Amino acid sequence: MNEIKMITEALQSGEVQAGYDAGKIKKWAKTFQELKNPRVVKLYPVRDTRYDDSLYRTFAFSLDGKDIDEQLLTQIKEVMSQVEIGDIRYDSVQSAGFDYYFLEEGTGKHITDGRGKSTMKDEDRSGVMNVSDMFDGIVLYTGCAHFSSDIKKELDCSYAFIGLEKEPDEYKFVTMANKYLKLPSTVETIWEQASGDEEEETNPVVKKYQSIMQILTYVLIAAAIIWYFFFR
Repeated sequence: MNEIKMITEALQSGEVQAGYDAGKIKKWAKTFQELKNPRVVKLYPVRDTRYDDSLYRTFAFSLDGKDIDEQLLTQIKEVMSQVEIGDIRYDSVQSAGFDYYFLEEGTGKHITDGRGKSTMKDEDRSGVMNVSDMFDGIVLYTGCAHFSSDIKKELDCSYAFIGLEKEPDEYKFVTMANKYLKLPSTVETIWEQASGDEEEETNPVVKKYQSIMQILTYVLIAAAIIWYFFFR
């Protein structure tokens, strides 16, 4: 029995199989069963990049759950190799957001500029999202892990599941770390092998990413000051 079939059966029934983590399977199964037309998809790493103390892995998957053939995967990797690190870092922030998976049925293209229920504007698109939309039926996203974090939980993922959360185009996407599926690790040497790219400060995507992080820093500082003076 192949892995996708085994994982799907576990999520459909909520019963643990093949030594999977019982707690995670039950949690995932609840979400899986609430989605319309849910399916397990195989994740293909197409680029690993590191910057400062953070590691980024960009994945590709087929929206319909089918395998991606080697020729197409090679094409995706070639295009992704030209994407700047700033776009990859920015994409890691976007792909963790709620409106990243507003997708056109069949093609997997991202719905932006307020079409449908998406609130993402065209100017907010990352280079990774643009690459994603070049390939019909393929979706790309970027995961991020800090050096001190649990990389095996964040980036060591070979499978995920996706399904419609709200019609007509709002998908929910959930990655499943290999450690919970008792699968071999794919990130044992990822830190050493990842390319250490430098980003250009003139890149507008980089500036947008830096602005987001700067605002977050200010918010955290303000919250700390308020707590110190009023609630301590």
